Amino acid sequence: MSLKNKIMQVFDETFDQEKKIRSRFVSHSRLLAKDHLAVKGILSLQILEMDDKFLASLFKGHTFIESISLDSIAQFFTDRMSARLISSSHIEEKLKKYFKNFQRDSAVKSIGIRIVILKDETVRIYTLGTQETEEVLLTDFIAFFKS
Repeated sequence: MSLKNKIMQVFDETFDQEKKIRSRFVSHSRLLAKDHLAVKGILSLQILEMDDKFLASLFKGHTFIESISLDSIAQFFTDRMSARLISSSHIEEKLKKYFKNFQRDSAVKSIGIRIVILKDETVRIYTLGTQETEEVLLTDFIAFFKS
C-alpha cells in the first residue's frame, strides 16, 4: 500500500469515527429532550467545573432540560455497553486534565465546555469561563479522551 493510500485510510477512519460519535451525540441528546419539543432553540450539553465539582446539564436554547450525571456523559459519545465500562471517576479525571489546558479568566469561578448541535446536525464545542471563548474541534476532544 502506498504512503498516499495509508494517509487517506487514516483520514477516512478518523472521519468515520467522528461521524459515528457526532451521530451518537445527536441521537442521545434528542432522546433526552424528546419531552421538550415545544421549547425553541438548539440542543447543547454543558459541562462545567466549579469548586472542584463537575456539573453537566442538557439545554434546549437557554432552557434547562435536565442534569446529567458524570457516569452518563459517556452515553453521549459511545454505545450503552461501552459506556457502562467507563466509570464516573475516570470521566472526572479526564475532565480535570482537559480543563487544565484552558487559560482561565481569573474573574470567573467556573470553567467548562458547551457542546452544541446546530440545525444541520453539525456538532460544535465551545469553551466557557476562559479568557476567550474558543471553538474546540470534535476530533481533538475525542482524541484527548481516548489518550
